[in-house]
Amino acid sequence: MFVGNSQRKLDDKGRIVLSAALRDEFNGLGYIAVTDECLTIWTDEGYRDFTDRVQRRVREDGDLDSVVLRKLASDSDRIRADSQGRITLPSKYLEKVGIGAGAGTEVVVNGVLDRIEIWAPDVWDALSEEGNDALKDAMRKGGL
Repeated sequence: MFVGNSQRKLDDKGRIVLSAALRDEFNGLGYIAVTDECLTIWTDEGYRDFTDRVQRRVREDGDLDSVVLRKLASDSDRIRADSQGRITLPSKYLEKVGIGAGAGTEVVVNGVLDRIEIWAPDVWDALSEEGNDALKDAMRKGGL
């Protein structure tokens, strides 16, 4: 399970180092895609589960069509962490989510249970504030 939050900086090759906790869960191989204004990283199994759900929704929902599958596949790549836990974030994807591609560029890396998300810090800060209130409401309503 992916949990935690950290700030990372891109190196001169467009890589970040995953925290030890995320690296242990990731196991080195997976997929990266542009989703929800961020980059999302899954394990092989997690990506297969996700794409299976997307394909089912496309088949079941008359408003969705195969263009969704084409877009998802074209905005996804296979990735591998090196022995030091570094992963390369493709510059074409960084641009799509408003993150610069230069060395020293800061990103926010979040564990989101079944995946890892990488955000531009300003986008994450705004979303995080919304999330605080939403979590409080969900906890109250759910009796947790």
